[in-house]
Order: sequence, then structure tokens, then C-alpha cells
Amino acid sequence: MSTTTDGTMPPAASPHDLPPAPPTQPAEGPPTGHLPPPTWPPQPPQPPQPPQAPPERTSADGPRRSRRTAGLALVAGLVAGALGGAATAAVVADDDPPPAGPAATVASTDGVSPAATTDGGTAVSSGIDVPAVVAKVQPAVVSIETTVVGTDMFRRPITQQGAGSGFIVSSDGVIYTNAHVVAGAEEVKVTLDDGRTLTGTVLGVDEDNDLAAVKVDATDLPTVPIGRSSDLRMGDPVVAIGNALALEGGPTVTAGIVSALDRTIDTSNGEHLTHLLQTDAAINPGNSGGPLVNAAGEVVGINTAAAGNAENVGFAISMDHANSVLEGLRTGEVAPRPFLGVQTVEIDELAREQLGVTATEGALVVGVVPGSGAEAAGVRTGDVITAVGDTPVHDPDDLSDALASAAPGDVVDVHVQRGDDSITLRATLGRNR
Repeated sequence: MSTTTDGTMPPAASPHDLPPAPPTQPAEGPPTGHLPPPTWPPQPPQPPQPPQAPPERTSADGPRRSRRTAGLALVAGLVAGALGGAATAAVVADDDPPPAGPAATVASTDGVSPAATTDGGTAVSSGIDVPAVVAKVQPAVVSIETTVVGTDMFRRPITQQGAGSGFIVSSDGVIYTNAHVVAGAEEVKVTLDDGRTLTGTVLGVDEDNDLAAVKVDATDLPTVPIGRSSDLRMGDPVVAIGNALALEGGPTVTAGIVSALDRTIDTSNGEHLTHLLQTDAAINPGNSGGPLVNAAGEVVGINTAAAGNAENVGFAISMDHANSVLEGLRTGEVAPRPFLGVQTVEIDELAREQLGVTATEGALVVGVVPGSGAEAAGVRTGDVITAVGDTPVHDPDDLSDALASAAPGDVVDVHVQRGDDSITLRATLGRNR
């Protein structure tokens, strides 16, 4: 039974999905972890394997419940560098192997003036002019390459390069991207649509929300218009633009629809992401940080994750959720997280049997952090949190969302069910950072 925290998230994993490791592939050949060489004769499909639950976390903030985790991975790309190879290692989900396909040797962009390409072939509903959308947004889309220094199995230093995307939001060079694209990077290089490659300075990183702001020293740059993700409906057409697979020659354009709204996922390397847009526009390694654009050519999401054991299941952070975080990151500020101090799980049959829980929904408390606001308020193991203030809590993720709108130091009413009794406790929220 997996567990969750109460509105705080532990630090994200290493910046490019995978910890630095020595490359194992030759300089030429297919990217590691992506599109293995085809086999002949074709092999029969293998039966699907049940998803494996990620290990429970045991940080001071408490474990977090896993939700829709199978096959989901952040989509920054890793470029082999320690052996001098030129192939890009595309990081995809690793629960199941990708289908066999033709091998492709790809390389990072090198300052050549980008020219948009199309990919994917997803049918798009009428009412969107993809070339017009691309023409409006592409001048402000950038490719981002990073250098990360790690160690190999013998503790020797090695250098790896990463590939991601971003988009310009101010004419003086502020760029939005994902945290996992630039966090921990020794060097950030940004290639503009006009072919210039500039040094990027990381202004701020929020790994909990997988968001980052980067600055380049330039003026009079093209910018993207920002739209409202709350205006989207399921089925609305969208376009994704980004540095997919770090292919030379410019960004890749894919098109699709909004498949779902307000998704919550856990990725295969530990990130817990909320308020996501799901799309069937192809999201590939290197797309991380690139824009998801509506029919009006407005950015409504930041592409961040994809499911490698499924087809056409990608995710973008909604702009309505990202805007407030990114505005703070532009000034180097990361908003402190409110901390209640409980570890919670979903209510299931086992919990009802072993703990005698009578509630059918809510966040079941399985641990209380000593010295926290929850302990001071009298919250106990076995309590079921059913609401915070006027916000109902149906499950642990609802508890996280309810606390996200509060601030450290706020006093909140925590409504709990304890046995057959309904109790209201007043808790003072602490600070998680």
C-alpha cells in the first residue's frame, strides 16, 4: 500500500531523468533506451506486464501515494559524451521496452538555423491551422543543451550532456523550461531560432513543480503569447514544438488533441506532478520544457513527461498552474511550501479491516510528524481527514491540493473522522523550505 504526504513533495530526482552513468553504447548506432534495431522474423507481441509500484518514500515529509505511475518518465534527453560518442540517448519510460523500429543516429543541435519538421501523423480536428500556429510560436522556441558532471562506477568524473527545450517569454531573454532540464547543470547552452547559441543563466528552479526560468543575454527577442489552460476542453486541438531527440536542423512539430485535463502522475524516477494536461501529440525525449500550444498559437502547457509503454500518452504542466511559480522563479524566488505534518494513504478494504475505519473516502492518517502542526492540533494515526477548511478531501491528493493554496503560518481547520465521531481540529501550518 503506497503512501502520500499532505501537500509537500520531496525534491525531484537528478536533472535528466537518470543519474549520470558511463555511456555503454558505441559512438555510432541507435540511441540507448530508444528504438532498438528491428528483428527478423518479427516476434509475436509479449503479454503486458503488470505495473510495478515505486518504492515508498521515507523522507521527513513522509511517503507519497503513487498514482498512475506505470511507464511514465520525464522527457529530457541525455547525450553520450564520456566516450566521445555523438549519439543521443533518448530517455523514455523504462517499464516496458519500446516497439522495434528502425535505428536512428541523432545528434544535438549545433547552431544551424532551425527549420520546422512534422512528425507523428496524428489526425487533428478541423479548426486549427498548424503551419500558422508554428509560424507564430516557433521563433520563440529554443533548444537547451546542458553539461552535467558525475562519476562512473569507479568514482571517476565523467561528463554528460543533456538536451531539452524552452520558450522565450520576455524580449530581454527570459526563458521557461522544466526543472529536470537544467537543475544541477554545470553549463547551459541555448540555441535560438535564428541560429545563435548563447550561454544561459538559471534564474530559479522549483523541482517540486518541475519548473525553471533561464536567462540569456540578448535583447529584442521574439516571445510567445501565454494562454489560459482553464479554457481548454477535452478534444481541443493542440500542437507541441520542441527539441525532440536533439535532431539537427531545428525543432520537431507534432499535433494532436487534449486527451484529458487536470491529471496527477508519478514518474518512474520519483517526481509527483499535478495539474497536468494529457495529450496525444507526440512528446519525445528532448521535448521537455517546450510549449504545448492551442489553436490560437498561445502556450497552454509545458511538455514534461510521456508514457513509454503506451502510444500517444504525453503530459504537459498547465500554464495556469505554472504561471505563479514561474513568475517567482524569474526573480530567483521559490515559494515556501506549507507543511501540515501527516503521512496519509487512500482508504481501502485492508485499512477498513485492520484499523476499523468506517469512512469510505478521505485521507487516512498513518503517521504524524513529531513537532508538526498536525501533532500540536491533536491529529492521530487512524484519523481520516475529510476536509481542510471548506475544501473537501476525498483522497490524499485532494489533501495536497487543499494545502497548496495555504501558506506557512496559516491556521486551518482540519476536519477528521475518528471512529464514528466527526472532529474539527485547528492546526498551524509549518514551513517545508
